[in-house]
Amino acid sequence: MKPKNFKEALRFFLDRQEGNRSARLHNMANAMRLVARHHVKVNEVTFTELSRLCKKLNPGNKHQMTEKNRERLRQFDCEENVVKFLELPDRLEKKARALIVQNPLKAARLMERAVLFGIQTHYALRPRTLRSLHLERNFIWDSNARTPRCFFALFPEDLKTRSQLEFELAPDLAALIDEHLRDFRPHLPWSDSAWLFPGMDGNARSKNAIYEAIRSTAGKQAGLILNPHLFRHALAKIVIERDPAALHAVQQVLGHTTMNTTLAHYLGTETKSAGKHLDSLLERTLHDKGDD
Repeated sequence: MKPKNFKEALRFFLDRQEGNRSARLHNMANAMRLVARHHVKVNEVTFTELSRLCKKLNPGNKHQMTEKNRERLRQFDCEENVVKFLELPDRLEKKARALIVQNPLKAARLMERAVLFGIQTHYALRPRTLRSLHLERNFIWDSNARTPRCFFALFPEDLKTRSQLEFELAPDLAALIDEHLRDFRPHLPWSDSAWLFPGMDGNARSKNAIYEAIRSTAGKQAGLILNPHLFRHALAKIVIERDPAALHAVQQVLGHTTMNTTLAHYLGTETKSAGKHLDSLLERTLHDKGDD
């Protein structure tokens, strides 16, 4: 068993977990390592390399954010990147409108990406939930409203929890989805599919396709490193750093049953902001004292 093949085999499972290490994957790697030693009879140099690869997969404290996610979230310490992140849906939809006559297919694809990023910016759905959004089941339109009004429902089968979530879409997002479905989506293959994001066979698009759409679009259009799951961390970071009192709202939107999940897995990068806030309070206290 060559270390290169060992690494590629584990890469398949790591990609399915969107790069997130887990105890399950770490145990699988160690089992393969022991098979290599006792049954394949690899030499000591190879076994040492396999052990090194296994160590890299150790999730460590599963109740904390991974170092990889911490590193990727540092891009949002820059206010310019936060603005790029939040403005990306608007940028994509403007490009789509400019192309609708000249290149309807490309315009429709851009508008679909705008919808994708619009939903993720507001709700940061898990990839499994995002790919399985159904036009008839998850979107409830108010036919009596003068402007597009839509309720967004997520059911237990859509989520990891047993709860059901329902939100009223922000007016700009509802208008964006309405425009896409009416004027742009008909130009896409399988536009008659009941899935919001259909694949080339008309069924729900694969997680890998959704992952690549987000990764490539964020990189090309905004110079950001993003994947579907990182939206959840970014949403928590951006909101909580600006309003710590919004913690409960973040918990509800992310669909966490307990506050501990939100605190342990999605927060922990906001210490810089907290430090600045504390410094500001101390300076204000000293200033007030000086006025006495």
